[in-house]
Amino acid sequence: MAMIVVKRLEAMAAEQGKTIICTIHQPSSEVFELFDRVVFLSQGRVAFHGATDEAIYFFSDCGHLIPDHTNPADFYIDTLAIWPGKFGKHRYNEALQQKIEIGRTPRKLVSHRGANYLQVLIGLFVRYIKDNMRNPSIMRAKFVQKIVMGFFLGSLYFRPINDQDGIANLKGALFYYLAEVTYATIFGIQTYLPSDFPLLTREYHDKIYPVSAYFIARVLSYMPIFSVDGMILVVVSYFMLDLPASAAQFFRILFTVVLVEWNVSSLGVCICSIAPNYAVAVSVTGPVLTVFSMTGGLFTNVGAMPSYIGWVQYLSWFRYGYESLVISNWDYPKYDNISCTIKKGKELAPFCMHNGTEVIESLSFSVHNMYFNWVVMLCFTLFIYCIGYCGLVFRAIRNR
Repeated sequence: MAMIVVKRLEAMAAEQGKTIICTIHQPSSEVFELFDRVVFLSQGRVAFHGATDEAIYFFSDCGHLIPDHTNPADFYIDTLAIWPGKFGKHRYNEALQQKIEIGRTPRKLVSHRGANYLQVLIGLFVRYIKDNMRNPSIMRAKFVQKIVMGFFLGSLYFRPINDQDGIANLKGALFYYLAEVTYATIFGIQTYLPSDFPLLTREYHDKIYPVSAYFIARVLSYMPIFSVDGMILVVVSYFMLDLPASAAQFFRILFTVVLVEWNVSSLGVCICSIAPNYAVAVSVTGPVLTVFSMTGGLFTNVGAMPSYIGWVQYLSWFRYGYESLVISNWDYPKYDNISCTIKKGKELAPFCMHNGTEVIESLSFSVHNMYFNWVVMLCFTLFIYCIGYCGLVFRAIRNR
């Protein structure tokens, strides 16, 4: 059984590039030879630390030759156990102590302080960046998903005609930007983040680092991932959708999508920080996303909502993000003359929007709200992170 276990550990170390540390009691010679490096302890002190092959020469130099047909591991253990304190009386130790005394220089003891907050923060950030890069479901799978969905979106709404049907198609395409980054981001975070909590609780109560350092490092480690994948979605599909061929409009749409993704990631982190487990987090997230998407401006005109429910739109990133995308797209000379035909030019629409301004106003949006929406989403992101941090601190303190 020991042979099987050690061989499996050896295979894991070779295949996955991991360093595996274990203890073993009285191994057989075959099992002992499987180890790359060994540590022998005697009376709480290190007697030998090095490769298994080097142990033979070390013990020989100390006057302990291994007899033939002897299990090396048993010999080392017997040698260390039979002569406790023998080394202290050996001439080799006397010579070694003389060398130490000759080279010793008196100096004051300096108390060593732990790493400062910035060093801890950088160390945690590097740890979580490596963790993300080693997780294929976070890196490669997400980026491939966005490339595939970008091509699908561009193919579905490929270069719509500048008429009333084209307006409807582009409205759906722009809203899909928000839906794709919302659902993929928030459920992705809720899949990975809860597994951090047991380790956080242990290391926090061991005073290795404060909760704030973990929280900031984890949030910063997620930001590159949940920015690049949104950019990939927009870049892949932008020209297939025949959106405005202007650098200003392109970067407005790109920044809006990234800003929405930041807002969504803050909510995902917040819910995971407060919810006691994954099931509760998912149960809360579903209704919240439904309410926010329904009040985002595509399914319901934001200006026609009843007053008793209309206030919900001002809590929704769908509303601010969708308005910014609509403004970025239709506030452009290309849409100054929109055809009133539908069904590929065969019929006239009963209600016609002649230009981009009318499209924006038909949704009860204002062309002047672009930068205001960006500021609101940034403030929401920071505020939600603060709520999540407070909830995480409370949980970490309680779970001692």
